[in-house]
Amino acid sequence: MIRNLQNFIKKNWIILIPLILFIILRIPSLFERFWYGDEGIYSTIAKGLHDGKTLYINIWDHKPPLLNWIYYIGAFFNHDLGFFLMRLLNLISGFIATILLFKILKKVGFKNAITFLVLILFALFFGSTIIEGNQANAENFFITFNLALLYQLITNKFNVLTGILFFLSFMIK
Repeated sequence: MIRNLQNFIKKNWIILIPLILFIILRIPSLFERFWYGDEGIYSTIAKGLHDGKTLYINIWDHKPPLLNWIYYIGAFFNHDLGFFLMRLLNLISGFIATILLFKILKKVGFKNAITFLVLILFALFFGSTIIEGNQANAENFFITFNLALLYQLITNKFNVLTGILFFLSFMIK
């Protein structure tokens, strides 16, 4: 069992280290109190939807609706738990984005050293407060959808999933 784990780590260190770094950087955001204005807007719109208001008629924001519907999931819970769930979903989305970037870099043919450097930089910038501040914002989910779309296009898989990914990208940002 330990030998299998050692072999797995030895084979996959290029992706495991950036994933661990990303998770370490994002874990504090799960326990932060509300502090970012856009999260409050999304949460307020989701609460309005939960209370029966119609999006773009009774309650309005100038952004596409998908993020409001994602926050709608959090509106079923109390304020703190709702934000925890949204930020957990944000962490999962970033985790998936890191794996997708790894798959894209390998598919394109980058060497291990370059792939590792790109993934570490991605984990640092995407996982820390440098750019997005660890909030569950549209850009974070947008990156994941677009990386999945890019992977689909690189692998020449033009199918229904490609269209769905285009749709989700446009509906979130």
